[in-house]
Amino acid sequence: MSEGPARERLARAFLQALGDGRFGGVAHADRRRLVAQAAYPIHVEHVTLERIETRLAPGIHGLVLSRRGEPPTLLLPDVARTYELDAAGFLQAMEHKVALERAAWGPHRLYMFATETALARPAASRIALARARLDPADAAIDWLAGLVAADGSVTFGIDPWSAERHVEGVMSHGRAAVVVQALASHSRGRAAAKRAHAWLEREIRRGLGGDLATFPREVPLVAGTLALARLAGIDCIGPLREIAMSPALRAAPWHAAQVVCALGVEAPRELYRVCVDALESEPRAPWTALAARALGDHATHARVARTLAAWVPLEGPHAGGVGVGTLPEVALSALVVEALAGAKQRGPRAARARALAFILGQQHRAYVPPDITDPSLAIGAFPLTPVHAHLRGDVTAHAVLALASVQAA
Repeated sequence: MSEGPARERLARAFLQALGDGRFGGVAHADRRRLVAQAAYPIHVEHVTLERIETRLAPGIHGLVLSRRGEPPTLLLPDVARTYELDAAGFLQAMEHKVALERAAWGPHRLYMFATETALARPAASRIALARARLDPADAAIDWLAGLVAADGSVTFGIDPWSAERHVEGVMSHGRAAVVVQALASHSRGRAAAKRAHAWLEREIRRGLGGDLATFPREVPLVAGTLALARLAGIDCIGPLREIAMSPALRAAPWHAAQVVCALGVEAPRELYRVCVDALESEPRAPWTALAARALGDHATHARVARTLAAWVPLEGPHAGGVGVGTLPEVALSALVVEALAGAKQRGPRAARARALAFILGQQHRAYVPPDITDPSLAIGAFPLTPVHAHLRGDVTAHAVLALASVQAA
């Protein structure tokens, strides 16, 4: 909005947005649910095409392409969250908006910027505002406790746009076990943990008996589910010992290492050997580091810790966050923090601090992104990645366990 004196432009822009035909306009009945946002560009920085993809932090940085004789084309950071874009996807969105392929941007000026955002929402509940003032662990535990129903069943995740609660997902019982473990680690969560523990124990029995359609059938997934359940204190030691002997588990070192963690010294030695041998092809193995620590294998733990430390970026987009794809993942970063606990070397200790800083920077507390229209759905939770709004219980649970491991160190 460029009409009128500067002091009027913000109000004019909001009024115009109410009738913006590009998005169908806003019905009068919907206005009470609107979130109004004004984003002010800060830290504007000229950047070259050669460096943009490695410098751009999706969800934090926006882009401006300035072409001589034409108005600049701007893409706000929130676009990455709306469409869950990594750096490459964000640049493709800019190509689409400017109608010019990136290879032709050379003669023009490209800028990267962050934003300072002011939000106006419908009145948030007092409970949500109170949770925002809690420390990170307390706020996260309160959010996790809200996933546990009166009958103990654990919500898998929440869609923040629709407020719909999803009860199922891939390996949902194993992920529910992580929630139980996290709740039980904190005095604020023990009542909810007790209810969820009883529910999950019943679910595991039904699943093993073939009476639960949502329970996994593949050996590695069943093994991982049982291992996570055992780490949460669920009584499943017999089936876990049995599945630990399965040849099919040898082909899945990630889940094999989870089983070793759960069984400790009772784990078959050959199963642990599979995990250690797999380091040759995949040395970034936080569960193997945790298994090594459980067995007192300090040499293997130190070996994996060095590799994990090198995986935690020192700088650049989302420094401290690790992922197997192009975006850092909160749960994986939290698992690395746990795996590096007890490391004596300076490098792994510094990497652990970086990863923890990344995790804490993602938590929804004083600031909740505008695409989550009801802050009470999210305050205290951690997202999957910096650009994903969907909230999954095990992600926040892993973050809580990472915080607990730091406090225990």
